[in-house]
Amino acid sequence: MIDATKYSWINDDGLDVATCVTVVLDISAQEALARFGADTSTEIDFDTAHGEGVTVLAVPGGVVAFEPNGFLGSVPDVLERLAGGGRAASAFWNVNGDDSFVWTTDGAPARSVELLHAEEDDDADSMDDLGLPPVVHGLWPQAAGESPGPCAVGLAMVEAVTGIEIPRAALATDATFYRLPQ
Repeated sequence: MIDATKYSWINDDGLDVATCVTVVLDISAQEALARFGADTSTEIDFDTAHGEGVTVLAVPGGVVAFEPNGFLGSVPDVLERLAGGGRAASAFWNVNGDDSFVWTTDGAPARSVELLHAEEDDDADSMDDLGLPPVVHGLWPQAAGESPGPCAVGLAMVEAVTGIEIPRAALATDATFYRLPQ
């Protein structure tokens, strides 16, 4: 099982307030931007990107997309489009206490659960009822805890489903961002 504490840095970088991180397998950064509907004709900075932009980092096996104060990658039909019949997963949270873990595999409709519901749905039957992939069953109960916290656990769950470790560099605030459709 993946150790979610390896993503505890998310709590120290100020990104635990509002972020969406999406991992898509077997896709280029350019194709991911196109499937997001991003306007690649104009680059924007981190401050402008809040709630309006995305950056995509190519990693071995796929891409990691970062939306500061955004959520588009966590919308089920968008995640399905990004996956293109393959595998993708997303973790999202914001200052209002909204959060989700969303995943799709092999063209199946995207599924979504709220990380904060882990506290009440932490037994095997509940995890099965939620449709959680077995690979995240050991992580799910940790989402309700204070340490490492739901943000770190969400990232670990994305890694568990996709097999791609999310590098800290993928959430760089000095990256080039592109405007998303509103």
